[in-house]
Amino acid sequence: YSITSTLNLEEIFHKVANAVRRALAAESISIGLTDPLSNEIVFVDALMGPLFAGLPPIRLKLGQGIAGWVALNGEPTIVNDVYTDKRFFANVDK
Repeated sequence: YSITSTLNLEEIFHKVANAVRRALAAESISIGLTDPLSNEIVFVDALMGPLFAGLPPIRLKLGQGIAGWVALNGEPTIVNDVYTDKRFFANVDK
């Protein structure tokens, strides 16, 4: 399928998340965008399994959690076990 066959951003985010999750064989994946007005990351798509279905959008401050660290430092990261990573923000998982 072609990701660019639509101009619907929500659909594009979902297709990208799906493609990346398959390519990395990841259990879960999320796409977050930085909101420069609030200095927060707004998660626009997430594929995290049935436990996370229907949750309201998650927002994190820059530097908060693994995603916040990535956004603040501008460095990508892959975390194999988030529960052992000191940057993990457990409140997102509740």
